[in-house]
Amino acid sequence: MTDDIFSDGDEADEGTDDIPPYEGAIGPEHALYGLKIAFGNINETFTYNSSERLGLQVSRARHRIAEARREMKKGNDDATGIALGHYKHLMDTISVNINGSDVNDTELVKARDKMSKHQMALQYMIQQKTAQGEDVEGLTDALNNSLMLQEKFSHKLEKKLQKGNGGSMKNQVDGASNKSMDKSKGGKPDNQKGSNGRKMR
Repeated sequence: MTDDIFSDGDEADEGTDDIPPYEGAIGPEHALYGLKIAFGNINETFTYNSSERLGLQVSRARHRIAEARREMKKGNDDATGIALGHYKHLMDTISVNINGSDVNDTELVKARDKMSKHQMALQYMIQQKTAQGEDVEGLTDALNNSLMLQEKFSHKLEKKLQKGNGGSMKNQVDGASNKSMDKSKGGKPDNQKGSNGRKMR
C-alpha cells in the first residue's frame, strides 16, 4: 500500500482479502501525519454523495489498519495506538452518520463485507500480540468497533428490505444464492425435465 504524498486510502488494494502493512512514507510518527489525516477529513467533507462518502470512509479505515500493522511489526506501540485511535474515530463517525443517510444498498453490502476483511486483519494482529504476551486492548477495541458497525450495516439492510425499498439488495442476494447453487453443482445446470418427469432434449 503506497502514498501519493497525502493519499489516505488506496482503492486499488480494496479487492484483496488481506490488509498488508502500510508501505508509504507518511505513517503515524511522521511530522506530516496530522496533515495527511486533515486532508482525508476535508475530502470526506466535500464528498456530498452519501454512498461515495461511506466508501471513502471504509477505505480510510482500512488504511489505518495497514498503518497499525506496520508499526506493530516495528514494535512501535505508540504509533500503533495512534493509527488504531484514528480507526476507532472513523468507526464512530460512520456509525453516527449511517442512521440518517441515503446510502444505496450496493454500497452498504460492500461496506459490510469489507468489515469482515478488517476483522480478519485485526484478529491476526491480536493473535500475534497475544503470542508475544503483549497487551491487546487497543486491537480488541478496534475489532469490537468493526463488529458493531458491521451489525449496524446488516440491520439497516434488513430494515430497507422490510420496507420494500431494498429491491437492488434482494437481487444481489438472489444472484449470490444462484451462483452458490451453480458452484455446488460444478457450474453445470441440470438437464431440464418435462411435466412427465422425463428429460427434455
